[in-house]
Amino acid sequence: MPGQMFGDYRILRLLGQGGMGKVFEAEHGETGRRVALKVMSHALASEQDRKRFLREGRLAASVNHPNVVYIHGSEEIDGVPVITMELVHGGTIKDRLKQEGPLPVAEAVETALHLIAGLEAANNAGVLHRDIKPANCFVTADGTVKVGDFGLSISTLARGESLLTATGSVLGTPAYASPEQLRGEDLDERSDIYSVGATLYHLLTGTTPFPATDFVKLITEVLDKQPAAPHALRREIPAELSKAIQRCLAKDRKARFQSYSELREALLPFRAAAALPANPARRFLASLVDEMAAYAPSMLFLVYWSFDPLDHLARERTLAAALLWAPFFFWYLLYYAVAEGLWGAALGKSICGLRVIGPEGQAPGLPRALLRTAIYQMPYLLPAFLLMAVMPVANLRTALAQQDWLITDSLWLPLLLLLFVTMRRHNGYAALHDLWSGTRVIVRPRTQARPALARPEPAAAPAHSASSPPASAAGSGFATLGPYEIHTSLWRRGDEDLLLAYDPALRRKVWIHRRPLNAAPLSPVLRDLSRAARLRWLNGGRTETQLWDAYDAVEGQSLLYGAVAPAPWNAVRFWLLDLGEELALALKHPDTAPSLALDRVWIAKSGHVVLLDFPCPGLPADTPAQAASNLDGLPAVQRFLDQVAQAALNQTPGSALTAEPVPLHARSFLASLAKGAFEKSEFIIGNLHSLVAKPAQVTRAWRAASLTLAPALMLSVGMLIAGMLSFERVRWERAWNVAYPDKPSLPTVAELYVSSLAGLPETNAFGRDAELTRAFIVHHFSDIITNDAAWERPGLLDEIPEPTRFLLEQALIGHLPPNTANLEEAARVLPERIQELERQTRLVPIWVLLGSGIMVGLFFALLELAGALVFRQSVLLHLFGLALMDRAGQPATRLRLLWRWILTWGLLGAVGFLAAGSSALGIAVDLFPVEEMGDLAASSRGLAWTLGLAFAVLLLAATISTLLHPSRSLQDRLAGTWLVPR
Repeated sequence: MPGQMFGDYRILRLLGQGGMGKVFEAEHGETGRRVALKVMSHALASEQDRKRFLREGRLAASVNHPNVVYIHGSEEIDGVPVITMELVHGGTIKDRLKQEGPLPVAEAVETALHLIAGLEAANNAGVLHRDIKPANCFVTADGTVKVGDFGLSISTLARGESLLTATGSVLGTPAYASPEQLRGEDLDERSDIYSVGATLYHLLTGTTPFPATDFVKLITEVLDKQPAAPHALRREIPAELSKAIQRCLAKDRKARFQSYSELREALLPFRAAAALPANPARRFLASLVDEMAAYAPSMLFLVYWSFDPLDHLARERTLAAALLWAPFFFWYLLYYAVAEGLWGAALGKSICGLRVIGPEGQAPGLPRALLRTAIYQMPYLLPAFLLMAVMPVANLRTALAQQDWLITDSLWLPLLLLLFVTMRRHNGYAALHDLWSGTRVIVRPRTQARPALARPEPAAAPAHSASSPPASAAGSGFATLGPYEIHTSLWRRGDEDLLLAYDPALRRKVWIHRRPLNAAPLSPVLRDLSRAARLRWLNGGRTETQLWDAYDAVEGQSLLYGAVAPAPWNAVRFWLLDLGEELALALKHPDTAPSLALDRVWIAKSGHVVLLDFPCPGLPADTPAQAASNLDGLPAVQRFLDQVAQAALNQTPGSALTAEPVPLHARSFLASLAKGAFEKSEFIIGNLHSLVAKPAQVTRAWRAASLTLAPALMLSVGMLIAGMLSFERVRWERAWNVAYPDKPSLPTVAELYVSSLAGLPETNAFGRDAELTRAFIVHHFSDIITNDAAWERPGLLDEIPEPTRFLLEQALIGHLPPNTANLEEAARVLPERIQELERQTRLVPIWVLLGSGIMVGLFFALLELAGALVFRQSVLLHLFGLALMDRAGQPATRLRLLWRWILTWGLLGAVGFLAAGSSALGIAVDLFPVEEMGDLAASSRGLAWTLGLAFAVLLLAATISTLLHPSRSLQDRLAGTWLVPR
């Protein structure tokens, strides 16, 4: 009853009740702290029930996370087990649904993300909740959502236990329970993922996935029926989000998201957060892949048939030509429109981690994506339709027959570039087709994971034994203080010390801070404090000689312990955010303000920062004591954050770097912090949230993308040219075999004949090779060479130049017919030579591919050289949002960039150029053989293979080094540079 005393607690009001007992808001009589007191039901009097109830406290106490209701302690009062929990004043999500109805999409998703964070922490601690529902999700005053009631779910839905209690009530809520949970099967995290999906369904639609009120019918629907799609019940729910929820609710757990991280990534695009625009280089790289997929049918048609369907339509202007062009046009249109309109990204953008969004921040939808794609196609379509509008068919055909240059042949490129003239950083790099269609291209939201401490230093190393412990605990071998077993002393300073102790009821470690009796007692406000960056007060009291306060012992290490080994910015930015948010709250509530000192900053194993009210344990014995300062306003906040940043990064001005430098986008913030330039704490928090959302370091995927741009261009240009040459050759050979099925290639034989005449005196005398070749020509090709119709037939003999035709005709006249011996020898020798020359001809596309790659590589090498000398930056890296820094953390100088260019482009380029030159020399000697140069050809080929192998080894080593160490590859180490995000 309200006002009744229950042990040391005054019962204030009933908060709720479940299968295991009732939960009251209560106030501790001595400390005044208000808690949620869970009291075991009197109906559950068996020893098994008591064990289950106490196990609830232990399991929930093993999870210490900002999104989980905290367990303060467990005890027995008048023989009744009770659990003391954090009191969350904002009620439950169920209460909010009753008051406000369905939540806005962004708020509902943010709530689900909070639940995922808490459940993921529980899962990492080996705990499955098994009863997630709006009634078990609590909301704090600042909007944080916390998962509660762990023990109830575990105890009632654990393996081998019935869903029913002894009284017949269902433990857990079938409307949110997974099918396998209702069937009594073994459960894993995918069962809780189902419950998260059901809860999010309720938050968005205002109803559960299966709203049946009859218990048996509800169980049947959960097991056998599919719920209605959320966006069918509420139109503003994005279709993608609706599909993600339906995937959570799949009957087969294998069809659901397999982990909380997968579910988080699926929900992130729907939260209310600022989008990161995609930079031009990343968009260009994605477009290379997408254009290859979208234009591939047209390209294959063009390469094989030697005409583009759109050009064919402009030339013919017939229904057949239009029907030929239409499938290619609609494939291109639908490839982009369907993929980007419904899913936000086609293949290229998906690979590059990009996403197209509409005004609401979601996939733009089919109509908007169709408009966007149509605008993007205009540079390709307008020239052709302009040509059809202004030039008659006859004139166009005449111009094409004469191979005249048409303005429309080059008009598409400037029109395409014109689409991108509006791209600016301030408008999110929006092109014209983005602006006119109301779309944007962004980097797909990803979780910026908070780095955990890899190997936290044990804070329990005994400095010396606890002095003057109270009476020994019976049978335990440890001294006790209150309900805790004292294990060791962590530090002692005069009359003050810190002990490591153990709570046998909840099976967790605690810190006990002991002070003299004349010290000021901890204020009730600090005892009741429940903030993520402050240590949890658990209990307190006094002995004859000292005051003591017990706190949750957080595994981790002191900030100063790791200061000798600088922490990466990837972790420090989260630490600064934790501290910034805590100190901003302390400014609003001065009675909760901590004393500020670096030796009180504790880094938890999870990567969160906790501000202690006493010096950290585990510091080296020679660490000087620090004077704690008061939080006397915003300048103190900025001074302290600056001190933490410098201590963590260990990057004092002018010192050489021993860790990765901070990104350029963080340098200005740290400089402003050092100058105390922020006028409001909200400015500090806003900047830190922005920094946490941005990439903190160069990832392997990001670096691989920057490495891919130049090779992708080389490969695409070379493959285009080589493919056209190859298909042209295949098409010619097919046409020749159809026209002359029993004859070898006349152009190949003509080339052999011309080469056999090279170097001979201008007389009627023939060398042996020339005589044999002439005999072969006379025997096989007399009817073709003397047939004017064959020469006028398009496509077959066009590649034989007029001088060569004249030589062929001369081979037939003015000479005696070849004798039988020459014909027989020619028939024996020439086919092998023809095959060898055709083999070399078929290798031409490969050499064209290599040559194109070399030319594009040379272009990029010169571009990078100009960037280093003129712009003091790498152009390619700048396009990908990367910058080069020196050892002092400053932008690299021109001299250092030049040295890096020599190590990267110069060395590889020199070896590659020599390899290509040697190979080209060997090919030239083979094509135009001179007897005296036979040894030179062999030497050139050997040198080419050696240099080519050296080039491949160097390139492979550089690539592997870059991918293994994306921020500092081998060439960066030699050049003294670092790569950081801009």
